[in-house]
Amino acid sequence: MSTEIKATLKHKTVVRFWGGDKHGAMLQVTGDDGYVQFDLAEAVEIIQVFSAFASEEAKRRQELLRKKVEETKELEKTVWAEIATLEKELFDIDIKLTGISYIDTYAPKVKEKS
Repeated sequence: MSTEIKATLKHKTVVRFWGGDKHGAMLQVTGDDGYVQFDLAEAVEIIQVFSAFASEEAKRRQELLRKKVEETKELEKTVWAEIATLEKELFDIDIKLTGISYIDTYAPKVKEKS
């Protein structure tokens, strides 16, 4: 007798089954290319492997995200600097009203300290 365990794995199922007196309760993970079975000791060992993988991969992705945020901040500084140095005459043209509305919407509205 086996019990399917609810898991949100793509194209894989996890089943708990009795491996006999020698192994006791076991888990089987079945995918498109076959299956692998774990007894309790192996499950504990594989949890450590999966946990280390998840931790390392999360740190790697976090660093990628941090770098992307920094790049975005630098790009943002450049864009705002360019807007701040635009010629006054550009803002007198009706076509540029859209640009002015963007500045009004997104530029900081903080009063400068004297």
